[in-house]
Amino acid sequence: MNPEVWGALLVGSSVALNAILVRAYVRDRFSGDKDSEFNILNRRGFDRQLAWANGSRSNAVLIFMDLDHLKTINDTHGHAVGDKAIAAMVRVTKDGIRGSDSFGRIGGDEFGVILRRTDLKDAQEIIERLHGDVRSANVGTTTDIFLSASLGIAQKNFGESVAKGRK
Repeated sequence: MNPEVWGALLVGSSVALNAILVRAYVRDRFSGDKDSEFNILNRRGFDRQLAWANGSRSNAVLIFMDLDHLKTINDTHGHAVGDKAIAAMVRVTKDGIRGSDSFGRIGGDEFGVILRRTDLKDAQEIIERLHGDVRSANVGTTTDIFLSASLGIAQKNFGESVAKGRK
């Protein structure tokens, strides 16, 4: 075989192997950052994104969301319906934010959204829209389940931390 062809094959194989190894590293490194049931960030992944936002050189807004009455839904209709309620809230929230934003489950019925490069005025519009979207979400059950969420907001300007006092 021609040495030039052999060299090209080795270089091409090396590049392909590196790409495979990088994908495997990223998959293994961050696979523990996802809530596998709802395909959003879990607490660990959300905290990583929050740390990144705190260190960034741009404004960000943090939205805390609490799905109201989830315990009552679980107790009255069962956990399968409670999971459908969470799934409905997750769906409308994912649809209501940008791909560059981060969305995660912080606890059982608590969620967070990090809006990158967003000011408070734009964030307030997003939070109002999300609030309405959650209230009109279809849970997908034969029983009428009406959702609501409590939402809070915090702004981070360059040089500040978005989660001051968060434990």
